[in-house]
Amino acid sequence: MSTGQVFNQQPTGNLQHVIFGAESAFEVATDLSSHKLLKFDSFSATRSREDFLANHKRTTLDMLTDAWVQGKEGAAWQFSQDLRPSGAAGTAPDIANILKAAGLAETVNGGTDVQYDPANAISTTLNIVEDLETYSQRIRGGLVTAIRIKLPEGNNPAKLEAEGIGTSVIRTGYDVTTGITAGSATTIPVTELGHFEVGGFVQIGTDTNTAVGFRITAKSAATGAGNLTIHSGLTSGEASGVTVAPYATTPTAVGDIAPIISGTTQIDSTAIKVLSGELAINNEIATDLEVVGQDRIQVYRITSREILYSMQCLLRRDDLLAMKPVGVTTLNVDVTIGDTAGKKITIDVPTWQVDIPEIEVPESGLIPVTLSGRALGSSGDDSFKITFD
Repeated sequence: MSTGQVFNQQPTGNLQHVIFGAESAFEVATDLSSHKLLKFDSFSATRSREDFLANHKRTTLDMLTDAWVQGKEGAAWQFSQDLRPSGAAGTAPDIANILKAAGLAETVNGGTDVQYDPANAISTTLNIVEDLETYSQRIRGGLVTAIRIKLPEGNNPAKLEAEGIGTSVIRTGYDVTTGITAGSATTIPVTELGHFEVGGFVQIGTDTNTAVGFRITAKSAATGAGNLTIHSGLTSGEASGVTVAPYATTPTAVGDIAPIISGTTQIDSTAIKVLSGELAINNEIATDLEVVGQDRIQVYRITSREILYSMQCLLRRDDLLAMKPVGVTTLNVDVTIGDTAGKKITIDVPTWQVDIPEIEVPESGLIPVTLSGRALGSSGDDSFKITFD
């Protein structure tokens, strides 16, 4: 009788951790060594057809053979976590790959800062692995459709929220070997092949392939007893009956949570007090999803991007009067979170098209004002810049 996780139904498990890494090529991750452990407030991945671009187990018509081709299963994912600078000026934060998968270009100035600017192309796709106790779930071809950077509010630190799609999902369960495997072996006999999918990462007994895992490259059959083929030979021999389990590595997170204090905030060079705020980046991503005969997305591009910025702030009477009249105008905004090198985050919106509301201005005291609008570029992709310094 089989002892592993069967995938004919949605498996259940308790979320242990999630790791994010850049793919070496679209939907390709050779190992998990460079993946980052992100400390989530929340993470979820769904496989509802309405929630992602890659249709659930869709079929497409191959015009050459007049046959229906079975597709792969896509996913939608989202998460929230406290924003964490790296702790060292000029060192990219753990969320670097997520920012790049959202279409932001990274510029590293060693020992000084790391800057992220909007770009026309997506330079990195994501490999996301959920460790769910008794099985793991790997999302390939991860693309970011939305990012929200929330400024500190009250006693709550700055947060990063992101959501996106994955073009295919690979699940890995557990089982036991049915025979002795020699050192350097790449063929692993198991009792139930249906507990594994090609592309998943496993460990054999205690052998983790030096903490990067063994990637399954082939199965001798879809289900039943048979052999798994792994991409690298075992470090040493294993006895019959050892566990073949999901491997999802446990790297450490780098840096500390961004401090609650907001170092400086300026509107058109005038210092102000900010109570809360948010930079939102929304991407429209076009794919070749409907290309005949294809079972996964192979081409993707950002067709449009909307960048919204809002803040609730306290203004002095003179500052408010010095701003533009009521109505639509453009302002320059700089917000710095933190005041220590390596733990600072600066958001610069040079051309913020904002609709200034009609406000009753008192004779004295601070005035709470909520401002919202779009970040515009004046010359190419310069609508905003995020700097970790």
